[in-house]
Amino acid sequence: MSARSEHSKEPVTEERLVRAVEALGEIMKEHGPKFGPLYESLEQELTAFRQLHNRSAKRAEAPVEAPARKRA
Repeated sequence: MSARSEHSKEPVTEERLVRAVEALGEIMKEHGPKFGPLYESLEQELTAFRQLHNRSAKRAEAPVEAPARKRA
């Protein structure tokens, strides 16, 4: 099994995405803007991840309404 396929089994977390964005930012400082498109893509993934988890959390916090009863 390759090293890449072993790493793909780990879940994507906000912390890992933030670290990737920060690391790529440092690489861009050192090597110039050629990594800009990848940096922007990672930032978009982080934003989408946060939005998805915020929506999930809001749904989990919302009170569950009892179904309406039919009146006879």
